Amino acid sequence: MIRIILIDIDNTIYSKETGLQNTIIKRAKSFIKNITNFETQEIDSLANQLYTQYGTILSGLIQEYRIDPEEFIKFVFDVEICDFLIEDLQVKEVLTKLPGRKFVFSNSPKEYIEKILHCLGIYDCFDGVFDRRYFDYGSKSEPVVYRKVINYLNVSPMDCVLVDDKLANILIAKKLGFKTIWINENGLQDISNADFVISKFVDIDKILLFDNS
Repeated sequence: MIRIILIDIDNTIYSKETGLQNTIIKRAKSFIKNITNFETQEIDSLANQLYTQYGTILSGLIQEYRIDPEEFIKFVFDVEICDFLIEDLQVKEVLTKLPGRKFVFSNSPKEYIEKILHCLGIYDCFDGVFDRRYFDYGSKSEPVVYRKVINYLNVSPMDCVLVDDKLANILIAKKLGFKTIWINENGLQDISNADFVISKFVDIDKILLFDNS
């Protein structure tokens, strides 16, 4: 029985084609430039290295540069969300059909997440938000984050579903016992790494309404 659905936000609820996440990444690289004075090629290399090694750029900057995470959040996520996103009635309809309680589960900060939900017209579809601060500035690359959430919700991982576009997160959740749905816009249908693979969020109801067991 599905009791909880944890849903990522960036490139999951909305498509990467909107350009919003690319804008966030560009601002993260601008932040790196401000604290290092590196040239563009060095910044790109560092950003990729931090993301690969630590799961997110912010996690890497905290570990290697001892930055104040709130300074990063204030700068990087200062974006006019509704310039990229509009109300999405199809996503709203799908969310209202899904079983269980639904929570946003994201490495992004709560205020940014809530702006996205308002712009998409789906704020009222969720029961809550688990964000970067809830993780104590950790990230979803750490299994302890998943355990903290399921302990708070007082549920077994077997009663939970993770919906995410990042394969590394899917693998962690699956190892912990979650059911997993990988959003892969490239159309890759290999389910060896996830329980289900879909190319866009709105196809999720075809899985969960049929497989609510």
